[in-house]
Amino acid sequence: MKKLSHLLSEKPLFVIVNNFYTFFIINLFFMVSNILFLYITFFTSISIEALGLILLSLIPMGPALGAVFYTMGKLQREKEISPLADYIKGYKQNFKISLAFWIPQLLLLFILFNNYYYITRTGNFSVFILLIIFLLIFVLALNLYAFPILVRFEMMLKNLWIISCLYFFKHWKLTFLNMTTLLSFAVIYFQFPFITLLFFSSIVPYLIMFNLRKILEEMETKKSIT
Repeated sequence: MKKLSHLLSEKPLFVIVNNFYTFFIINLFFMVSNILFLYITFFTSISIEALGLILLSLIPMGPALGAVFYTMGKLQREKEISPLADYIKGYKQNFKISLAFWIPQLLLLFILFNNYYYITRTGNFSVFILLIIFLLIFVLALNLYAFPILVRFEMMLKNLWIISCLYFFKHWKLTFLNMTTLLSFAVIYFQFPFITLLFFSSIVPYLIMFNLRKILEEMETKKSIT
C-alpha cells in the first residue's frame, strides 16, 4: 500500500495548496532577509539624498536573490523542497558569488540614478536619458539570466557577466518574456498590493526559472560532455 503522504502528494488540490504554501514561506524568508531595505523604504522619505542609504540597504538582497532562485529552481526541477533548509543552503552556497555580482550593480545604479536626476532637473530631455533608461533595463534583465545561472553552475565572475550579456542578446525572445513576466506582476502589484506582496518574490523567480529551463538544461549537457 502507498503511504498516506505519497497518496496526498498525487492529489491536484494538495499540490496546489502545497505550492502556494512554499511560495508564501520562501517569499517570507526573502522579506526577512531584506528587513533593513523594507524598514528604510517604509519609514524614510524616498529622495535623491537618501539614495545612497537605500542602495546600502539593498546589499543583503544579492545573497537573498541567490537563495530564492536556488530554491525555486529546485522546486521547478524536483517538484518539492524543504523551504527553510533549502533557502538556508542556497543562501550559504551562493553567498559570495551573489554578493560579488550584486554590489557592482548597486554602484552602477547609484551612478545612473544620480545622472538621471540631475539631467531631468535641468528640464532637458536628451539622448543621455534614453541611454540611462536602456542601461537600467539592461542591468535588470541581466539579473534574470545571471542568478538562475550562478545557482546552478560554478564559474568565474567574469564569465558570469559575459554569459549573461551574451544571452541577453542571443535569446532576445526569452529576455522579452522574462521582462514581460516581471512587468506583469508589477502591474498586478499596483492593483492588489497586499496579495501580490505575499508571493511576488518567490513566484516571479519560479517563472523565470521555468522560462530558462531549456537553456539551463543545455548548459548542463554541455558541462557534462566537457
